[in-house]
Amino acid sequence: MTLPRPSSRWRPSLTITLLAAQGGWMLALLSPAQAQDKFAPHAQEIKALHADYIRAQQAALIPVYKAYLEKLAQLRKLYFAQGDSQSVSILDKEITRISNEATSEEASLNSSQPVPIEIVSALYGNLQKGAKPANVTSVIKKAYEQGQTSVVVNNGLAGKDPAPLVVKAIKVTYLVGTVKQEKIFPEGHVLNFVEDLR
Repeated sequence: MTLPRPSSRWRPSLTITLLAAQGGWMLALLSPAQAQDKFAPHAQEIKALHADYIRAQQAALIPVYKAYLEKLAQLRKLYFAQGDSQSVSILDKEITRISNEATSEEASLNSSQPVPIEIVSALYGNLQKGAKPANVTSVIKKAYEQGQTSVVVNNGLAGKDPAPLVVKAIKVTYLVGTVKQEKIFPEGHVLNFVEDLR
């Protein structure tokens, strides 16, 4: 990869977006806020997929920043040896600017990484006190661990109707990091692991 000469107007993020476009990716990198507006009427799976795309773009930027900084450092060393103080000063400003951008990009990437969850239990059926809902923990856990983004809350989870003629729901107990949480979703709900279990 040939890096451009130092310029206060050159941004690695723009280069990454153009390379991605040549490879057939999206032409523009949308911010998370823009993505919310763009995909608001659509399924949660689309938003989750776009979030993964944003993280991939951010991750791809990091080595570009590092390679550019290495080239700048080499060039600075050369100009310093030649006694070209003006060029050294220009490079120092560019190195500082790019270093700050790289730090910000890494921080953004780290903050956007979803915290992994662990399914503790899942009960489906009549959740009223004294009732005996079906234990569908293994079904929910398997779906999540195999990379499914969602499951539909219905009798298929239990393999039968665990409470005929009764309004049913699922109660999922899970860990987000080390924090234990519990949520209930009605029958017919599309349980999205990314959006719902956070």
